[in-house]
Amino acid sequence: MSGPVIPHTKIRDTKDCSWTARLLARLVVPELTEDEQDEIVITLQFLADPRAEAPLVAIFADRTRPEALRSAAASVLRAGRGLDRRTLTGLIRDGDPVEQWQAMVAMEHDEAGLVATIAADPGHSLHRAAIHTMAWGFEAPRFQALKIAALAHPDARVREAAAETLLWDEPVAAEVPLLRALDDSVDAVAIAAAQALAYYPTRRVVLRLAEVRAAAGERGQAAAKALDNQDSFAEALQGPVGARRTDLLAWMKPVWDILALTEDDLQPSASEPTSAPRPVRQPLDAARLLRDLADPDGPWGDKLRRLRAEPSLVGPADRARLVPFLVEHPDPRVRGACGHLLAAWGEQAALLRLVGDPRPAVASHAIDWLAKTTPDAAVAQCARDYLARPWVAGMDAAYALTTCVAHTPRAEVIPLLTRHVLEDPREAVRLRAVEALIELQAAPALASLLPLLEAPPRVHWGVHLALLRACGELALDASRGLDALRDVDNADVQAALARAP
Repeated sequence: MSGPVIPHTKIRDTKDCSWTARLLARLVVPELTEDEQDEIVITLQFLADPRAEAPLVAIFADRTRPEALRSAAASVLRAGRGLDRRTLTGLIRDGDPVEQWQAMVAMEHDEAGLVATIAADPGHSLHRAAIHTMAWGFEAPRFQALKIAALAHPDARVREAAAETLLWDEPVAAEVPLLRALDDSVDAVAIAAAQALAYYPTRRVVLRLAEVRAAAGERGQAAAKALDNQDSFAEALQGPVGARRTDLLAWMKPVWDILALTEDDLQPSASEPTSAPRPVRQPLDAARLLRDLADPDGPWGDKLRRLRAEPSLVGPADRARLVPFLVEHPDPRVRGACGHLLAAWGEQAALLRLVGDPRPAVASHAIDWLAKTTPDAAVAQCARDYLARPWVAGMDAAYALTTCVAHTPRAEVIPLLTRHVLEDPREAVRLRAVEALIELQAAPALASLLPLLEAPPRVHWGVHLALLRACGELALDASRGLDALRDVDNADVQAALARAP
């Protein structure tokens, strides 16, 4: 059965929500092909129309529907975080297999205990879903250990999920198990391992990928592509000169022919690239914006672009109308996109309200924009409270720490940042804390952290690299730490050593 022609590309480009109802109607047609269903799902994800959520929830909850359709509906809801987080634990306990699976993959760090318990049980029916869930936000070493262990699971689908999950955090401890996975009997596992290893800039990885590249089929192609993505080796050569550059070239010699770097790669960059000119923002037409955002139909791409107008060109009367309208808007796309306006207008109360928004993306944008407002103790406390939320991790946590720094007196924030570097289980927070200390030129605090250079990385090399940068910028003595890192097989670390004082 041929259906109506749906211009998916145009709908996605313009975010034309006048198509939402028609897409939902087409999604439930029994004769729909798998390919067409996938296209509709992707388009609905692009639209992120909140009006689609109730129909999609109804489809997902209807156990008489085909499993593929219910899973498709859930995937759209997950993309927009439209599944009710309060019901997920109950679905794990009482739901049917479709509901249990979708509830597990929708979970975030607020349910880390449950996710970790299932991820630690290789025989659990949701084990693979739990491994998949830990791709985002599960940064701590104890979670990395569970992902790495899953690379040895007897089910190839679990091994593949583990390799895909490990790509995002790049834990050093996963390198050797991922190298072993290149020899997996199932191509899909080996391909996922190669894709993850593309982000491990070590000579050992390059040598092994070169061997796999000779294999026929998709496995060899994946290894070749991973080698093409090993940019850290070329980037390492941009800067060091003289004896340090010679040493770095000698370190690369075992993989030089494999990498096939060009003459351009051998030349130190003459200067930093100039930044692209900032786009000129148009004045904000408040009346038109109020009218357009009140209409849930139409091309939302244009509407959201107009929302990014120049805030300084909006008068006090229009601001008074816009602020409550934007903060109370029923569409999370609007609440999430208005932060730059609220920050520019000094509307801290409005941004603080959005930090409590039920949509995590809205709250994350709000906490980020609060960093651009006048220092205030209430905002500092809000940022600390937000950072303490159990589900806040990754860049969301880094944004909160940045806002905390912007609103906390120097005498208080430096010891706070030091504690985060030493104690926080979230690697993104530790790294951002070191970067903030560099920005504050807190040399004594950074010097106290230099013994970390002699310790192995908790997850990846990010904190070590940031501390090495601090040594260069603030003339800190890291001689003991440098000696401990000389033999590390990592192009980023070797490049940092070549630039160290």
